[in-house]
Order: sequence, then structure tokens, then C-alpha cells
Amino acid sequence: MQLRPRRTSNLNAGGITSRPTSLKTEKNIKRSTNNRRASRQTVSSRQTDSLEGVLVGQTLPSHVLDISLRTHGGKKTTLRTVIEASEHDILALVFSRISKKHLQEEFEATYTHVYYPNVNLTTVAISTYSVSEFASLAGQTIVDPEDMPGVVLSDPSRQLLDAMGFVRAPPASKAAATRMRGQGPIRHGFFVVKKDGTLFAKESGTLENVNDAIYKVHQKVHSQWVADLRRRGLPIPPW
Repeated sequence: MQLRPRRTSNLNAGGITSRPTSLKTEKNIKRSTNNRRASRQTVSSRQTDSLEGVLVGQTLPSHVLDISLRTHGGKKTTLRTVIEASEHDILALVFSRISKKHLQEEFEATYTHVYYPNVNLTTVAISTYSVSEFASLAGQTIVDPEDMPGVVLSDPSRQLLDAMGFVRAPPASKAAATRMRGQGPIRHGFFVVKKDGTLFAKESGTLENVNDAIYKVHQKVHSQWVADLRRRGLPIPPW
């Protein structure tokens, strides 16, 4: 009687039958894993594209306050230096980099509003545009750049704007790259830093949304001022 060769057992260490994996199955598994990984990266890039960086209520860390910038006069400075030199809290306007026309519109739309005479904020403009571009922009609007209502800062390295969350994440697809060309790599917006270095407010969006948010900041500061007058029993002006 001829005996057939005994089959090799497919039991693994746990006593469960395992089947040998074919080359085609291994390729399918790898393809599925890569698809899941790419999907996670896409979701992560979308999440990163939201406004992040230093959060409202936090104190700006030293490495952010000491990032090197230049004024529209060409002098080296830092956000810390600007805050220390100012008598009031800082309202920093962030200009996008879509085109020079957009820069002009953002400059004129957000630089000249005064909502309450008692709310004093030192206006600072920040962009990745060069110092010479800002100087020419100021010259079109104001005869002498030194007569501007605040300081214009150039951040060509994007370090400060990135730390504050105004730099868009790199596009993860052709569609995202197309949108970025229309929106610009920098979000238009603003942030408010108090004299003690605390981030009081931060927002980005369209010109209309940014102006509305700036108005709400002035309104909030004004309300706090009125509440302080009431608490001290002082008269409240009609405005």
C-alpha cells in the first residue's frame, strides 16, 4: 500500500489555521494601506489649513516676539520692540499676497477706521512684501510714510506669520494649488496683542469679515472701558 505524503500543517502558534498569502494578495494589502495613509495625509493637510498658531488668551512666546522684521523705513525690528515702544495695545493687520491691487484694497479698507474715540490701538501692518513695496504703497495713500497711523512691517521669511497661523499649508492636490493661487499663500486678517504680550484676538477671512471682526474687537474694548467706568462710579460719555 502506497502512502501519500503528509500535508504540512497550517496551524500557527495560536492553533488557528493560516493560509499562505499570495503575491497578488500582498500587493492588494499594500495598495489598501497606501490609500489609507494618503487619505489621512489629505485630512491632516485640510486640518492644518485652519487658522492655528498661538491661541487667543495665550502669551506670545519669546521666540515669536523676537523674530526679525523690518519697518517700512528699512530698519530692523521685532514685534517685542514695537509692543514696548507703543503706549497702547497692538492691532496687527495681516495682508495677503494675491496681487498688488489686493494689497492696496486691504490697506485702504482696514487702515483708516476709527470706531470709538476712547479705544486706542497702535495699528501695525504685516506682510511678506518687501520694504520698498510697502514704502511705495504708503506713498500712494499718504504723502509722507512717517505720517502713517502706525508701523508697516515686512516679514519676507514668513516666520512671524507662520507662528501666528496666517500661512496656508502647502497644497495637497492640483485643485488646492489652484485655490491657493486665487487666495494667496497668506491669509488676510489681524491679531491684537496687549501690552503684556497676551494675544487678545485673532481672525482671518475676506475684507468684509475682517472689518466686521475688527469692529467687534473695538466694541469689546469699549464695553470693558464702560464697565470699568460704571464700577468706579464715573460718568459715561454718550458715544
